[in-house]
Amino acid sequence: MVKIASYNRHSLAYVLVLLSEMDIMKLICLIFIIITLSACNAGDGAKLLKNGKNTPAEIIITGNSIDTKEVNTTTNVTITLKNSGSFSATSLTISSPSTPFSYMSGTCGTTLAGGESCTQTFQFSPTVENSYSQVFSLNYNNGILSTSQNFSLNGQALTKGSLVIRTLQAGDLFSSYNFGVVPLDTSRDQILNVQNTGGFDVTMVSIGTLVSPLSYKGGIFPGTGGTCSFVIAGHSACNIVLTYFPTGSEGSIAQDLDLNYLTGVGVGNLNYIINGTAIDLRGLITFNDGANYDFANFPLNPSSYGKNYAIVIENSRYIDSVSIVPTLTDTTNFSFRGGAYPGTGGDCSTTLPKQSTCTIMLSFHPTTLTAHTATLNLNYNDNHAIDPHTASANIVLTGTGVTAGLLELDPISPSTVFPLQEVSTELNRIYTLKNNGAYTITNLRTGTITSPYIWTGGTCLILGPPL
Repeated sequence: MVKIASYNRHSLAYVLVLLSEMDIMKLICLIFIIITLSACNAGDGAKLLKNGKNTPAEIIITGNSIDTKEVNTTTNVTITLKNSGSFSATSLTISSPSTPFSYMSGTCGTTLAGGESCTQTFQFSPTVENSYSQVFSLNYNNGILSTSQNFSLNGQALTKGSLVIRTLQAGDLFSSYNFGVVPLDTSRDQILNVQNTGGFDVTMVSIGTLVSPLSYKGGIFPGTGGTCSFVIAGHSACNIVLTYFPTGSEGSIAQDLDLNYLTGVGVGNLNYIINGTAIDLRGLITFNDGANYDFANFPLNPSSYGKNYAIVIENSRYIDSVSIVPTLTDTTNFSFRGGAYPGTGGDCSTTLPKQSTCTIMLSFHPTTLTAHTATLNLNYNDNHAIDPHTASANIVLTGTGVTAGLLELDPISPSTVFPLQEVSTELNRIYTLKNNGAYTITNLRTGTITSPYIWTGGTCLILGPPL
């Protein structure tokens, strides 16, 4: 009985023979078969049978892993092929690369001797963010038979980390934020959304120091309620929270929230400007004419016919002035035009809105021939949200009562009776008019005269009082 088991390893045939009750002829046939099978593998295969230390070519590949690279950059990647066997690897070929990989150069030929190494350099040129893996086929003869093995090049491409700040509100200025007008002793918070628009993580190197009245809420970065840390992952966002708390005096700020960071491939910087204006939020009424207004001279007249003037008042603050109560210290010679505040033609009311103006119409109608003085007081509430005060604004009014203009013919003028005159002849006379009153006469006009009299000229337009 004969059992023959055959096993093929590296195409080397060997035979395990178990003999039982075998005659000599069968043994001779078995030896003949073994010799025949060995002869089918020439060259190194024969050596293998002669020397058990020889091994087929086997290529080991290293260096095929690529670090994460920046998009739109080029990196050379060199892999090493080492033949760990004793047989030479022949007919050596590597399949062609495709984008973003390409061949550059190398030392590998078509034969790689046993125990030797060679290198092959590829170029990695990614143009978009992605993870890349390309499988290559390595074909060669291992000294016994043709064989093939696969290896891959693996790389990742990312855009560099880059920080921007957004308020996520309408009217975002992108490069700055303005708290606007904030009353003294009042705090206002603002969330700023810090976005890493790149693929690489951003690592903070330094964070801008804020100076009072601006701070990170609670005093420490990223502010109470903030979510930012010193590392911001690629394509992610976090929040910082700022507080603007002006005290003391009015004024404006412009501070730089300066962030310095590592981009994954270098360094980056973000300058973001924070603005704000502190005001004392109390209504404030002022007179555009200042502290005084002079009506000058005006004839004695009843209140129904006085000298009128429009007084403009202004509230320059960012809050309304309310509960305005006007008073005049002399209502005999001065009054609101028509009798009641704000005067006929005026548009002021008991509230003067923030950053606005209105008009009060006043009238001067002196009753005596002397100088007159009055004060117009406006008492109002400054409308402060926490500690409202009663405030006042005033203007001093002056004016002098004088006699009315009196137009008379100067005595030096010729007689108004013309002498007897021949027909078709002409006689001219010049008459001098004099204002014998204390008030300037205006709107002087000639009346209509009939033929044979005509106006021939003159200099009279406005006649002031006597010097």
